[in-house]
Amino acid sequence: MSAIAQVIRGYGSPMVLDPDDAFIAAALARAAEQVRPQEGDKSFLEKRLAEAFATSLADGYFRPELVVRDKKLQGSHLPGWDPQPGTIDVAIITPATEPRIVFELNVDDVEWTLWDIYKMVAATELPTVEAAYLVVAGPPKLWTSQRDCVELFDLDYSATEQVDSVDWYSRFLFSEYRRAWAELLEGGTGRIQRVPEAIVISALGRWPLPGYPAYELRAIRVWPSHVKDGRLNFADEWPAPPPPPPEPQYDWSPRIIPTAALTLSDLPTADAPERAYHHFALSYNGYEEMGTTRRCGRIANQSIQRWRETRKLPPTIEEVRACLFFEQRRWHHYGYGFDEETLTYLRELVAELGNLLEARHAPG
Repeated sequence: MSAIAQVIRGYGSPMVLDPDDAFIAAALARAAEQVRPQEGDKSFLEKRLAEAFATSLADGYFRPELVVRDKKLQGSHLPGWDPQPGTIDVAIITPATEPRIVFELNVDDVEWTLWDIYKMVAATELPTVEAAYLVVAGPPKLWTSQRDCVELFDLDYSATEQVDSVDWYSRFLFSEYRRAWAELLEGGTGRIQRVPEAIVISALGRWPLPGYPAYELRAIRVWPSHVKDGRLNFADEWPAPPPPPPEPQYDWSPRIIPTAALTLSDLPTADAPERAYHHFALSYNGYEEMGTTRRCGRIANQSIQRWRETRKLPPTIEEVRACLFFEQRRWHHYGYGFDEETLTYLRELVAELGNLLEARHAPG
């Protein structure tokens, strides 16, 4: 493995990026080595990261006049935003001063990245933009914390077969990170009017920062996903309520039941046949409601393992429904019915779901 391949993804991991992403990752790796505090700095300033990165891009990667910072660009009116957000932190531009490759940078304030992510997703829909990235510096304890948006950067940056990427459902993100979004709305004047219903977040790399040894740099690439091709519209600065679920096409088709509308009468009985559990499990789309396929799978896998060891079940209605949904999809993929242990587990999940529903409606 060449030295450049070792440094591109960071921490000596192999290069599996496509050539364009690898080119950007190499520039980021060089910036990570070179960024340093200056006299008078009392903290890690975002502008130091931007300066180092722009210098790296302009030093042997792109012509210096085509690397700009915080500059108003031609043809950069972002679709789905009105009013528009601020200028792009760092951009590689065309000779006509149009955005070509764009970057948002952040130090410490990972909660604010939800704004930056959707700003960059919108930028990918401009005709001149080839790629959009988010670059964030934070201490190791940040990357292992439960702070809003940290999970979006929880990727395998050293994957050896293919670049790790995750499709996230937008409605989930604005619900899961509701507090962070509310705080963001108190700041910038830009406002989202619509976003893709799903987005892709892909790992670019992670690097140590010798000039800031208490920090680590992580970079991701973002773009609209095609797992769901529609648009999520906003009303009063928040996602508009979802439309009512469609009626099933056939009498035997599963009907989506929103959790808020779920009642005890919707649950299969303890002695119901297996097909009733398949049918009920599909009344909830665990992939969308849990944000991603991967997240739903992790919740379900952890739950069944915990049940096998302790017989404990998930504590919330949403998690129980996600587990039911994922087990149905798992066994449908296998191509045959539940085994005896899984069916026992599903019956206990439904019984627990009944308990949770009763508790939800209990007085006080």
